[in-house]
Amino acid sequence: MAVAQGSAGVTQSPAMVHNPGATLTYRGESVARPKQASSIPDTTRRRLWAALWFALAAGPAGAGGLPEPVVAESGPLTLRLVPRTPEQVAAFYEARGFPAPAVEAIKSTCFVTVGVHNRGPGILWLDLERWRFLAPGGEVLRLGRNYWNAQWQRLDLPQANRSTFRWTLLPESLDLRPDEAEGGNITFAPIQEPFTIEATFASGADRQGDPLTVRLEELRCTRGDGR
Repeated sequence: MAVAQGSAGVTQSPAMVHNPGATLTYRGESVARPKQASSIPDTTRRRLWAALWFALAAGPAGAGGLPEPVVAESGPLTLRLVPRTPEQVAAFYEARGFPAPAVEAIKSTCFVTVGVHNRGPGILWLDLERWRFLAPGGEVLRLGRNYWNAQWQRLDLPQANRSTFRWTLLPESLDLRPDEAEGGNITFAPIQEPFTIEATFASGADRQGDPLTVRLEELRCTRGDGR
């Protein structure tokens, strides 16, 4: 599944959201998000990120009913969200040697690529703990590293594939220096109703500057046929 812009009015699906304070699980696995900075070498992560961005960009967005990219700005911050179809996601990971069961696990989720660009002279702080993913009935479940680690353990995925997948995820926490860009994937449990991403970034070297928030509304998980 992918994320796209869409209209409201779809019936709420309780299994796909959680209330604040509740234990986060999906298909019996914890989806708690580890509070840690990325330990992936910058050169490796950026190489995989570039490959991901350009490979998944194959095929024009908006063609054949596919969703358009979504861009939002707040001061020096630009946030770009690119929807992905199951076919795009499958092609990317199959080309990197992922076995079929792992590709199917990836395709069954709501999958998006996010690009962040700090165009200003100061430091901005990417911290996914400060992002909210909202649906009418509560918060949408983001499937973080704990969830995927459990899936790869269950499927006995080779370590090389696990590392590749980890490198293509958006870092949990990262400082963005002036004119620095970063990106990667976020995944969600499938959800039928429209939802909103509200992304907040701390600013300043000590994180004490005014926070910046961007809000992307009326997003949807879609299938490859654009529905």
